[in-house]
Amino acid sequence: TTTTTAAPTTTTTTTTEAPTTTTTTTVPSTFTVSFESGGGSPVASLADVVSGSLISAPGDPVRDLYAFAGWFSDEARTVPWVFASDIVSANMTLYAGWTHLGTAISTPQELADFVLNAGGLPQTGMFYLANDIDMSSISTLVGSTMVFSGMFDGQGYTIRNVVYTAGATKTGFLCKEVASGGIIQNVVFRDCQVTGIGESNAFIAAFAQAGTSFLNLEFHNVGMVSTGSYTGLLFADVPNVAADGVSTQITIRNITVMNDADHRIESGSYVGGLMGACRKAIIIDVENLYFDGIVKDSTQTAAAVFGRMNAAAVTVNVRNAVIKGQITAAAKNGGVLVGVTVTGGTVTADHVFIDALTLTSGTNKIGTLVGNLVSGSTATGTDIYYVSENVIYQYGLTSPYTPFTPVDA
Repeated sequence: TTTTTAAPTTTTTTTTEAPTTTTTTTVPSTFTVSFESGGGSPVASLADVVSGSLISAPGDPVRDLYAFAGWFSDEARTVPWVFASDIVSANMTLYAGWTHLGTAISTPQELADFVLNAGGLPQTGMFYLANDIDMSSISTLVGSTMVFSGMFDGQGYTIRNVVYTAGATKTGFLCKEVASGGIIQNVVFRDCQVTGIGESNAFIAAFAQAGTSFLNLEFHNVGMVSTGSYTGLLFADVPNVAADGVSTQITIRNITVMNDADHRIESGSYVGGLMGACRKAIIIDVENLYFDGIVKDSTQTAAAVFGRMNAAAVTVNVRNAVIKGQITAAAKNGGVLVGVTVTGGTVTADHVFIDALTLTSGTNKIGTLVGNLVSGSTATGTDIYYVSENVIYQYGLTSPYTPFTPVDA
């Protein structure tokens, strides 16, 4: 017997894998740099700025009345951006800095010195408010006698608590007369009360000439009360020809008046919420007005915008206006926009909305646009609206009110 035993078989398998190589490519981050010109000309943004890189300065923006003062990395304009060394690391905005070209008025005393004008000379040049000013600490105000043909720029700041009694006739708080080329703009007046004496006292100026501008002004609880004739918030009268010899228009834009019952605009006669009278053949052009206040006289002629035309060929234009409040002519000539015209005078009104208004004229002469439209003068209205439930016309026995019929009412 033969026995055979087989040896066990072992199989071994070896697998070798090739090494794996991973390549990573890093794409640099990019950002956008925006430029806020702060009222200057626009500056285009820079897109796809590589992180960590420098940028080149763009062309300088320009702005009327200001010199460019460089770019800043913060909105307060306290940290200058240095283009030679500062790098971009995120989306960001750079802010333009500006230096006003005029003379700064920063304190109540500086403003008092400006309006009182101790030298008594006509004033030109640019002046601007650097901040809000509270005049409650000033007791020397008596009304300005200065003739001003420069620019007074409030920059949107507020003058408050102007309270005084005029020391003479024919004065205003800021100046006696705004002459040709004069501009009063961008000022908010709050909580003021001026008492005038005699003829031609107004809040901003006693007089204005053709070639002047009143722009972007707000009056919040600003009272102007005078015992004499011709009163308003902007000016009392236009007695003089334009100093430049060529101007024919006073320009009034973007005016807001919001007065309570304790702050009224009042005179003995010929009072307008904005202007008392005009003695020269010029155009007074008013656009964008919101008026809510009390206008009244103790004898005759009151209106929300303009009191009395004193010369032929005076034109008063009013566009885009809202009129509210109370207008009271003690005896006659109560009008919503103009108190009384003169032969040859012209009134035009376009897009005027009358709401929550009481218009009173003692015994006669009352009208929607003009209280007393004198023979030979004209009044034209387009798109004149009112809410009948809130508008009250009160008149005496001798001359009932005749509604004005505008075009496209």
